[in-house]
Amino acid sequence: MWFSLILISAESFGIISLQLISPIWIILLILLFYYFIGLVLLNLFVFVFLLVLVFVQWISFVSFSSLFITQRMLDAYLETLPEAVISRLFASPSACLVVLRMLPPLAKSIVMRLLFATAAVPVASLEKFTGLITNKVSHYAFSRLRSLKILKEKYTSQTLELHPAFQKSLRTALTCGSTNEGFEETGAQIDAAFLAEFHNERWESMLNYMVSSADQTMELSGLHKKVKLNPVILELLSKSNLLGRQKNITSDGFQFLLQARYTQVWTLLLHYLNNAAALDMDPVDILNFLFRLGTLELGRGQLVSSLPLAHKRLVTELAELGVVYLKNDVFYAAIELSDSTMDTEKNAASRDAPTAKGSGSDVENQGFIIVETNYRIYAYTSSPLQISILGLFCSIKARFANLLIGRFTRHSARRALSSGITADQIIQYLNSNHRGGALPPTIVDQIKLWQLELDRFRQEDGILFRDFISTKEYTAVSEYAQDIGALIWKNDKTRMFFVPEKSAKDITEFVNKLT
Repeated sequence: MWFSLILISAESFGIISLQLISPIWIILLILLFYYFIGLVLLNLFVFVFLLVLVFVQWISFVSFSSLFITQRMLDAYLETLPEAVISRLFASPSACLVVLRMLPPLAKSIVMRLLFATAAVPVASLEKFTGLITNKVSHYAFSRLRSLKILKEKYTSQTLELHPAFQKSLRTALTCGSTNEGFEETGAQIDAAFLAEFHNERWESMLNYMVSSADQTMELSGLHKKVKLNPVILELLSKSNLLGRQKNITSDGFQFLLQARYTQVWTLLLHYLNNAAALDMDPVDILNFLFRLGTLELGRGQLVSSLPLAHKRLVTELAELGVVYLKNDVFYAAIELSDSTMDTEKNAASRDAPTAKGSGSDVENQGFIIVETNYRIYAYTSSPLQISILGLFCSIKARFANLLIGRFTRHSARRALSSGITADQIIQYLNSNHRGGALPPTIVDQIKLWQLELDRFRQEDGILFRDFISTKEYTAVSEYAQDIGALIWKNDKTRMFFVPEKSAKDITEFVNKLT
């Protein structure tokens, strides 16, 4: 059939004569046709596969970045604790187990190598053990162990050993010892779905309070009056600089909304720890309780009456945040606190996306905003929290059942920028929730221009590194600063870079290691 059609077509149009057509040529043409079709389909399949792979990697990177931020915040707090306080903290097996999970892989290997050692190990032996690892990774692992006071170095004998209390407690935790010391299980159980709903309700009530300062937003979103918060939580938000003096949201508060949920929880808990003295509480008791809470299984009840007086007060205040659920004389862990202190390589891709995509763990709100080049904004949401957030930096014109119509104006943008919210934060929020790709460039440029009208300079305290001996040395040190997230500015031509003051010590140690 194919052969006859080709012959008729060729003869009727006079393209070729019948004598030139042979079955072999026809077969070759058919094979060539199917070859090109197959090649196109193969390329299309490869393109779709790569697109899916890039999307999965992006989700993993977002989750990993948020988790890394949380871990560094907790590290920074632990590094500030004096030796006496750290020794008391390391007396708890659950605390040591959580600290071990926070360490990078090489640091964990070093700890496990020294854990059951009966005497100090020579430095040369450990250097041989880490000899195949690059200098950056090795230096970072030892730096983390020293900053957390886990590793002790004896300079006279050139030996290393673990902190005695840490070594003893970690042995207990890893050899099936109890990590829930002080907790008494009652046998009562609650469904994990109910606990998750309870946590979301309490946490979003707090977020609603933070963003409910705009009168117009309050009226259109249905939040006609502020949610009542526990005075202790309200004071905590103020001392954490998440709320200003007039109880309005600050720049730090808006950045807090952009974080992942577990990062938000630990950010507030660390502020609670920093204010422990003002609350007349011991930070070690709080940390121990939180670390033990992170080892509990969701839904299993624990007896309140078996807790010390300080922990009973802590349970009451954590219940206001939705971290625990309190019913009569029994409390339950409402969320897995260990999620933010677990190994950053474990299940990174399966963690929640940042709360900027909903700012309240509403998956249905992800990609719900459409921004046009004429400064109009359409938000397909019925969430009062989302409407309140949008009202911070845009003028809301109308609201329907599941649609909000607003507009960017100079006045609305300057109102948000004057309260401390930055242009980058607004753009980050819109990009995270925008449907259909990136924001229009005209919108991004205009928001930045509005900020430039208010703030033409940016001031940051830090240390300037310069006068490097060679380009090789400059490259190695600047790359290390970038790897640990400390690089603020650099100029490769003049071989200079700028870092925060708190990171200068680590970088100086790395420079000395190179020389």
